[in-house]
Amino acid sequence: MSNTLILVLLVLVLVALAFLVRQSAILATRLDRLHWRILTTRDSLALLLDERARYSERIADYPGFTSDESQEIRETSTRARRQMIPLVADGLDRRTNEASIRDAQTREKVIEFFDIQSQLSRILRSALNVKLRKEIDADDYWSRELRELDQASYKVQLARSMHNLYVTQTHKIRERSWVRIAHLAGHAPTAQTIDFDDDTIEDGYGY
Repeated sequence: MSNTLILVLLVLVLVALAFLVRQSAILATRLDRLHWRILTTRDSLALLLDERARYSERIADYPGFTSDESQEIRETSTRARRQMIPLVADGLDRRTNEASIRDAQTREKVIEFFDIQSQLSRILRSALNVKLRKEIDADDYWSRELRELDQASYKVQLARSMHNLYVTQTHKIRERSWVRIAHLAGHAPTAQTIDFDDDTIEDGYGY
């Protein structure tokens, strides 16, 4: 084999290695950014869920509700306030205690927390029907309160939708053969989606 051919082969190998290193770096960076976007969106969603619960508590005082409806909205809104638990018990958030994340009770609390969020959505969707919304719109004070609640609810839907989109994108990258072979995801656990009923509008579409 001539020196020229050896040199060409060597150059090709180096080019291939450089390409692999560059692609690996790009994929690893994308994964890292997606992981941080997921965590950032979870933080935003946690704040928005609290905001939705606060506005729900305030709308519960609307005089057009029956006493049972007001009580149910108020009690569920109070229970829907953020608890000191991770929104998702997948261990992705390194700011939390890993041991507590793996605890079965923590996972049960996360499930219970989103069950309550779904309950609140269903209660609001049922109580704030089209007829009652027209009545509220006729009152300046309560129409403002309803708009605040609707905006908070819509932001919850957007935040959850964006979170799950980032999770889906992360899964697609992690499923690539080279990502698995080169272990580019490191020790980061697989992110999980957030799923609950967040549609508060009668005949709404939700996400």
